[in-house]
Amino acid sequence: LLLLPTARSRCAILTLAGETETPPDEAAEALAAGYLKAVAGGDAAQLFRWCAQNENLDSPAMAAFLEGLRGRLADLLCGRQKLRGLTRADAMRLVELADRCTRYLKVNTNVKQLFGLLAVSALPAEEQKQGNHN
Repeated sequence: LLLLPTARSRCAILTLAGETETPPDEAAEALAAGYLKAVAGGDAAQLFRWCAQNENLDSPAMAAFLEGLRGRLADLLCGRQKLRGLTRADAMRLVELADRCTRYLKVNTNVKQLFGLLAVSALPAEEQKQGNHN
C-alpha cells in the first residue's frame, strides 16, 4: 500500500503458507459449467440468452462465478477435464476474458455489463458472424 501505483502495477501477489484455500462455491461452479457449455455450443444466441438469464447476480456472486470459471478453465488446460468443444486457444482466451472481467468488477463495473462482455467476447469472431447469418 505504501508503493507508488507504477511500482504496484509491476508486482505480483504471491500467496504463501498461512492462508487456507476456500472451498469452491457450488453455485458458482454450476454457473461456470453452464457458461462453458454455452460457449462450447458455439451458438451466439444461446450464449446471449444464458448471460441474460444470469445477469442479476450481485458483485460477490459474480466474483465467485469468475473464480469458478478460472478454476474450470485451469482444469481444462491442465488436462484434469476434457475440453468438450473448446480448444486450448479458446480456453486461454476465456481465461483472459475472466481476468478482464475481474479487473472491471474491482472498479465497480455493473454485473450486467460484465455479462454483456462475457456474451459478446466469448466466441471467436468467425463463429459470431456465422451465428448472425443463421
